[in-house]
Amino acid sequence: MMRYTRKHNPLLMTAILALLVTISIPTGEHSRSPLTPAFKSALAQTSTRNDIKQLTGRWKVVRATLTPEFLNIPIPISSIDATGWISHDKSYEIKASGALFGSNYDYLGKGTLELQGSTVILTVQEGAITIDDQNTKYDRKGKIIRGTYRISTNGTMFMKTVKENNGVRYTLDLELVNT
Repeated sequence: MMRYTRKHNPLLMTAILALLVTISIPTGEHSRSPLTPAFKSALAQTSTRNDIKQLTGRWKVVRATLTPEFLNIPIPISSIDATGWISHDKSYEIKASGALFGSNYDYLGKGTLELQGSTVILTVQEGAITIDDQNTKYDRKGKIIRGTYRISTNGTMFMKTVKENNGVRYTLDLELVNT
């Protein structure tokens, strides 16, 4: 069984908090038909613009869990306060704070996002996580974060991503609402 150490905390919380920027990604289900490549490209661009336009605004995390592969049991993250903003130009900004494994974390970040079907791709422009009000770590500009998402009929977004740290895979599940 794996021991949790402070070494795990920054990477896990960075993954959790950085992925919160994905809180406004719509379902990308589009019909499939034998269309010309040019028309498909135009249709995809229009769909993405419409998805971004529809979801522009403020999103808040209402539930989050982290599942280490070796446990296969979701660990609730009940002390997280995270809000993200998406603008029509495909940019995002996020502000989050929370506690995990005995440490407190604050995150501020921004960047751009791209939609590809039910996959969201985030490109970090800048971001920083502060641990216990003492140690600040900065995101690498251009860092790519990928996740999958779906939107329920009531408008709740469900987001999932998998990260690996020190040979252990972790699954992060988020539930978000537009506020």
